[in-house]
Amino acid sequence: LRAHAARRRVQVPARVHARASACAGGLLPLKRTQRIALIGGFAELPRFQGSGSSRVNAYRTSTPLAAMRSALGEAGSLDYACGYDATLAEADDELIAAAVAAAAAADVAVVLAGLPNMFESEGFDRDHMRMPAQIDKLVAAVAAAQPRTVVALSNGAPVEMPWLDAVPALLETYLGGQGGALALVDILFGDRCPSGKLAETFPLRASDCPSHPFWASHPRQIVYREGLNVGYRYFCTSKAPVLFPFGFGLSYTSFEYSKLSLESAAIEPSDSLALSLDVANTGGVDGAEIVQLYVRDVASSVYRPDRELKEFAKVHLKAGERTTIKFTLPPRAFAFYDIRTHEWRVEPGQFDILVGASALDIRLSAQLTVRGETAPNAVQQPAFYETLDDEQLAALGLVVPPPDPLRPFTLRTTIGDLAEHGGCAGAAFFWILKKAMGTVEDPVEDRLRVEMVRSLPLQQFANFANGNSGYVVMPDAVLKLMLCCFSCSPGQKDEHHASTRTASFSSLNLLPRCFSSA
Repeated sequence: LRAHAARRRVQVPARVHARASACAGGLLPLKRTQRIALIGGFAELPRFQGSGSSRVNAYRTSTPLAAMRSALGEAGSLDYACGYDATLAEADDELIAAAVAAAAAADVAVVLAGLPNMFESEGFDRDHMRMPAQIDKLVAAVAAAQPRTVVALSNGAPVEMPWLDAVPALLETYLGGQGGALALVDILFGDRCPSGKLAETFPLRASDCPSHPFWASHPRQIVYREGLNVGYRYFCTSKAPVLFPFGFGLSYTSFEYSKLSLESAAIEPSDSLALSLDVANTGGVDGAEIVQLYVRDVASSVYRPDRELKEFAKVHLKAGERTTIKFTLPPRAFAFYDIRTHEWRVEPGQFDILVGASALDIRLSAQLTVRGETAPNAVQQPAFYETLDDEQLAALGLVVPPPDPLRPFTLRTTIGDLAEHGGCAGAAFFWILKKAMGTVEDPVEDRLRVEMVRSLPLQQFANFANGNSGYVVMPDAVLKLMLCCFSCSPGQKDEHHASTRTASFSSLNLLPRCFSSA
């Protein structure tokens, strides 16, 4: 019980992000005297953790439905509508109709949305950033019937939100753990003030990310062509619009930044920089703010993103309280990795010191001079790029290796490739494996088991089989015979005739990320 209560306390400041105005036009915090419609299958079966190796058996799990009923007591009233099945989220117009009726009759609606385990897990990849169609349709319908709608998301990664303009308040709770429901209710009723910030950019859609054209473009190879353009570094540099920027998060209070002061306006390349600023809680609620410090190299001989996060600090302030925050930036904060000399180098010139509430909400700035003579850089780099082609990669000393060929089949060929391309013998082999595995009640675990087997190279599968049995059941001679059968079996399929599948992580030939600076 003590651990469960501690999880609830930790959860509040760390995971919740608010949207719209600080109190969403008076919608948040909720009042305990209101009639509230709680909508969503996660109310009874919360999505509070991941699947696969991250899944644990929690000693005690709180549900949003029970936590909300306990928080309301007899002062208010709570109506619950499922809205969707929390496991499969299959299309069901009747569930949406019941949810709309409950929302229309209430003072406010709280929709618990997000990604069920079946749509997001270790062991298989998402094909897009959308939530299940049933959940998106539910949110849009409830928001149309009840303009005072709050959406609370449970998801492990960004999602598209086509209904966002119709929703005045949004809470991003990610995967809240066993006490996450209690933390959510504390936020909804204002017992705690949200203070979390996004640790990732929420793109408008997956295709806005520079890596998107190359993701799953080949079944056995992924080339990371975006170089330094990962996350906020790309979006800030390209000025591409986003749904929510890195570091974003609102609160029930407001904060004012002032008096940015650098200890020195000019330093040597080997010097550290001390700086300070004041932050004040100008609202009427006690809260916490996360101050973010970014550095911009104004003119560099190598490509560098527009800004790079170097420090951050979280400060808790009572209503009306003011404090001074101090940072010290070491020389590494201004450096890039020189691929000629294989060392970190601080290049003399002008640097912008940017202090903000998010990567795009810069409140204060100052300019710093690093003294010295600029050494020429022999490696020519583009002034800006979204992705690097083969020629640009080669100029940086990076060569894209040819992907592993599908044929001839070898001990490195995955079970999935043998099943899809190994003719009748490959299909029969995989059918036998699935029968031998049997099925489990949890559909997510069942899918994970199948995908794990698909991603195993034949040699690794044999190693597992031999190890589990305690003696060699698949000697090399048997493996060679199997490869011969797969290669000669009728019903062979070329790659372009096979069904399109997202590549599994363990069957990929991963090229190291292409860094020319940092």
